Amino acid sequence: MFVAGLIFANGIPHFVNGISGKEFNLPPRDIKIGSAMINVLWGWFNFALAAVPLGFAMKWDVETVVDLAFILFGILVCALVLAKTFGDKKKRS
Repeated sequence: MFVAGLIFANGIPHFVNGISGKEFNLPPRDIKIGSAMINVLWGWFNFALAAVPLGFAMKWDVETVVDLAFILFGILVCALVLAKTFGDKKKRS
């Protein structure tokens, strides 16, 4: 559960910066700053990855996993649209 918390916390700055249309560093440190869209994907991947040990610990059933998958997909779609929208507005300024 501790590791799930670490993974989830790692995704927050990437996800928030991505949704805001901002670039942000990606791991490892030798990779240049990632675009807003890439950061949304990286943050979302961290959230989805953190959900796996939580599912085992909480003994989720199939219906709960399907519901969570739809929720995560909805978050991803909305976040990518916001990253594109805010990133485009930033480029026009």
